[in-house]
Amino acid sequence: MFLRRRGRPSQFDTFGGKLAEEAAQAGLSVETAAGFKRDASVPGLPAAGVAAAFRAAKDGVGQVPDPAANAWIVFRVTDVTMPPLDLASDEMKKLSENIKRAITDEQLAQYITKLESDIGTNVNQTAFAQVTGANN
Repeated sequence: MFLRRRGRPSQFDTFGGKLAEEAAQAGLSVETAAGFKRDASVPGLPAAGVAAAFRAAKDGVGQVPDPAANAWIVFRVTDVTMPPLDLASDEMKKLSENIKRAITDEQLAQYITKLESDIGTNVNQTAFAQVTGANN
């Protein structure tokens, strides 16, 4: 649940009452955004609000500025669900490839650093990456 509030959001008692009651007292309405993912675009909620919601625990509260409306959004996380894990999904395959690539790049960087310190020379990292296929 989230609501828009002009002025200071600290004027809300986010711990003592229900968000809907606080909104009604301030003459505001409560909107609900349910079932969205971490990288989702939620209508009426800026990206900073989505990120802040994922940092909060269940029943946690938070606030973010809404520059588009020149207001603040005060929110409460009402539910947290763990998505099912499908290791054969395209997303997991992409994640696996990215992790493997990052590990390879890191190992190559460590190897270059070790060569440079042991031999006392500089390695052209751009050329080395081009030859080994790193950073592709």
